[in-house]
This record gives sequence, C-alpha cells and structure tokens, in this order.
Amino acid sequence: MNNITKNLPLVNDASRRNFLKLTGAMGAAAAFTASVAACGSPAATTTGSSAGAAAVNKDLTIEAGISYALSTGFDPLSSSGATPMAANLHIFEGLIELHPATREPYNALAASDPKKVNDTTYQVTIRDGAKFHDGTPVTTEDVAFSFTRVMDPANKSLFSQFIPFIQDVKPVDAKTVEFTLKYAFPGFGPRISVVKVVPKALATDLKAFDAKPVGTGPYKLISAAKDDKIVFEAFAGYNGPKPALAKSMTWLLLSDAAARVTAVQSGRVQAIEDVPYLDIDGLKSKVKVESVQSFGLMFLLFNCNKAPFNNKLVRQALHYGLDKDAIIKKALFGNAKPASSYFQEGHPDYVKARNVYGYDT
Repeated sequence: MNNITKNLPLVNDASRRNFLKLTGAMGAAAAFTASVAACGSPAATTTGSSAGAAAVNKDLTIEAGISYALSTGFDPLSSSGATPMAANLHIFEGLIELHPATREPYNALAASDPKKVNDTTYQVTIRDGAKFHDGTPVTTEDVAFSFTRVMDPANKSLFSQFIPFIQDVKPVDAKTVEFTLKYAFPGFGPRISVVKVVPKALATDLKAFDAKPVGTGPYKLISAAKDDKIVFEAFAGYNGPKPALAKSMTWLLLSDAAARVTAVQSGRVQAIEDVPYLDIDGLKSKVKVESVQSFGLMFLLFNCNKAPFNNKLVRQALHYGLDKDAIIKKALFGNAKPASSYFQEGHPDYVKARNVYGYDT
C-alpha cells in the first residue's frame, strides 16, 4: 500500500517502455495478490474484520475489492494487465516462483532447485503428480513448449526480454527439462519464474486460451467479466507448495476508490487493496487496515532524444529540484519513502544506487 518515489535509469526506446510497463504491472499484481491471499490465513487481511480469522477454513469464500480493471486476457504469454497477471499467480505456476510479498524464490513446479551442469547448462526436474486443471498430467513437453513459445519472436511476448540468455529448452526424459544458455547467467533460477507452464494441447489456440486459461495453480478460473468480477475455485488436484486457503475467491473489479471503501464498510467484501490514504483513519475504527511495503513506483521517464532532456545537466537539475519529502508528506500523507535504488530496501536484490539525488536548490 505504501508508494515509493524512484529514480530509474534513463530510458527512451520502446523496449525499455515495455519493460517498465510490464514490471509495473507485475509489481501491482504481486502487491494485491499478497493481500488477497492473506485473507484466508490467520495472519491478517489488508482490510477486513478486526477480529481476524481463528483458523484456515476450507469452506471459506474470499470476496475482495480490486482497484485495477480487467484490461487484457489471461494467457501468460501476452497478459500485461495488473489484474490478469495477479489472477495468473493463482491460476498458473512457473518452475520457480517468487513470493508475492518478499520476492524470495521457491520451487513451484520444480521438484528441487535447478541443477547446474555447467556454466551454460541447467536441468530442472518437474514435481511428481502435477496436473493441469483439466486433469491432464504436466509433461516435460509442456514445460519446453511454455518456454519456446515465449522465446519465439513471432509471438512478440513481452516476457521474452527477461530471458534473453536462454538458447534452447528441451525435454531430457519424462521428468527432466534441460536449458542451454547463450552465456552464463547466475540468476537463472529466479529469472525463469516469469514463464508460466501451460498445456501444449490447449495453448496452441491463443484466442481460446486467453479467454479460458488452464494452469496448474491452486485456483482455477471459473468466470471473468470485464468491469464486474473474476471468480475462482480451489483446484482439488493441486499438490504444490502453496495450496488454496479457501474453497473459492471472488474479486470484484472496483476501480473507483469510493466504491471499494463502501464495499468493505458495508460487508460486501472482506478485503480491499489500494486503500485511499484519506480514508485510512476513518476505516481503522471499523476494520483492520494494514500498511505494508509494496512494489509501487513513482518515477520520471525522460525522452532523451529531445530538448531539454537530451541534456544531462537538465535532467540532473530536475532531480535536484524535486522535493520528494514534501511530495510524500503532502500528496501521499507520509505513506512512502524516497528511493535509493530501483528496488525497495527490503527486496532481496536491493543495492543502494551510486548516485542518490536529494533536494538541493
């Protein structure tokens, strides 16, 4: 829920814009996926009953208000909207996944950590008994297909830019997939989390699969109506590390902030994300409000091909003239922190930037 002001690297080309668009959507997706997923656990909700749940209830139905619209379909090859990407974190799995709150990697469809054969070869074994939502078993052919379709330039997948180091993916046997890299890449394990495993037999029909996705995740998609709601049901055949905590979930798509607040106050939903800062104090007396570190980014994007921002001194002057502390205090009501890196300080890959610009007029 906290917003962060960020100083990002200078970018001016289409691929970098796509990168920022996609990473922004991924951050938003992870933020409210972590919030909604918590609703079924004893820990907490983003905004919900002050009493909290005593235990995980397998008959529980989670109802939540989501602030983003359903802007694209669900095929993980091409989906770039925050809401469908968040849904896909429940519907699909990669070999490796990143925890939506901590961003720590864990084995999902992979039975164990990737095995490094040499600097440019890795092997991954898939988990025993993994099934797709239609009941068919996950095969190494499905895994290889899931990667090659993302890598295929003809498909124009935005996710291909995150795995440029992969040369080839092929099945070794019924349980093992081998990755051949173009060059050594130490972050191989966490990075392959961007690719979700899909059934080859169904995903070849791109249009149909985009509308009715089938994955291996803890929830399967039941229905999705733009500007209305998304309905999920727990997948009984799931045998992975993150089982469903409720028998079903319904996400009401409430892009209007006032509508979200009204929904949680009236009991229409158990939780909402992206709580308006102006409403936090008023909500605290009625429901539980939790402010946590998010992956929200506020940043400046310069067109370095045109004046005045083709001049480095102008860009630096703008940074020095930007009072981030005042922005945080007045516009964000203190719910943010000036950034010193692309990642927030709690991120496992955080490294403080060499040059951190401060307000200096």
